[in-house]
Amino acid sequence: YKVLDIVSDKGTETISLKISEFLLVKSADNYVELFYSEGTEIKKKLMRSTLKNIESALTPYPNFVRCHRMYIVNINNIEHIKKNSNNYWIIFNGLTEQIPISRQYLFLFKSMI
Repeated sequence: YKVLDIVSDKGTETISLKISEFLLVKSADNYVELFYSEGTEIKKKLMRSTLKNIESALTPYPNFVRCHRMYIVNINNIEHIKKNSNNYWIIFNGLTEQIPISRQYLFLFKSMI
């Protein structure tokens, strides 16, 4: 299995995650929340970084896709996609939060899955 090292903005923090366990990254102002699975549990880690920096670090991995201005998801771990009228959401197993897919990223996202 491949391991991904994510480093904080100032290089003071590093988290190593198996790509297969990495679910998504959520922007939170000057921080990002990293969601990952550990066995059957979903964990999250807050780290000082921007989504743009994380997106750059994830460039070599085509299974990480931006689906919204606040989210990057690992398409390999998506349980299913929910749709109603004009909106799409990503559902991850074990995660109560539904991740939106914005219209801006919808076409790109559909071409990836």
